[in-house]
Amino acid sequence: MRRVRKFFSLSRAEQGLLGEAVVAVGTIRFGLWLLPVRRVRGITARVARWTGRRTRRDGGPGPIQTGRAVARASACIPRASCLPQALAVQFLLERRGYSPVLRIGMARGSEGRPAAHAWVEHQGVVILGGGFSPEILLPVLAGEGPDGR
Repeated sequence: MRRVRKFFSLSRAEQGLLGEAVVAVGTIRFGLWLLPVRRVRGITARVARWTGRRTRRDGGPGPIQTGRAVARASACIPRASCLPQALAVQFLLERRGYSPVLRIGMARGSEGRPAAHAWVEHQGVVILGGGFSPEILLPVLAGEGPDGR
């Protein structure tokens, strides 16, 4: 009940962004159960191009607000780990005309086991998923960005 009250205390714009984030994270999480990450990334890139806005100067939310909304929305989605969150932030920012970069890194976790983490950067600033020091940075998924690169 507290979440519902908190949701209705938000502005209309914040409610809309949070709703959009819940749908994006949920859809991407479901997609990752069925498809490999490269395929999900390709689909989100195409959908972002088809549904995206032409300019980022529309007074809408910026990268930081979008990252926060996805982090909040992820609390409502089962198993919404760093990868679906990062893909959702990337998708939502691409729709708004930004050029975010999805990063995936690996490091040794507890007991020497490999640990992976995904995060999103925009213009060198971590938007979502900071605080990870990768030993290996995996290549960006090429050929599937918002501009076809």
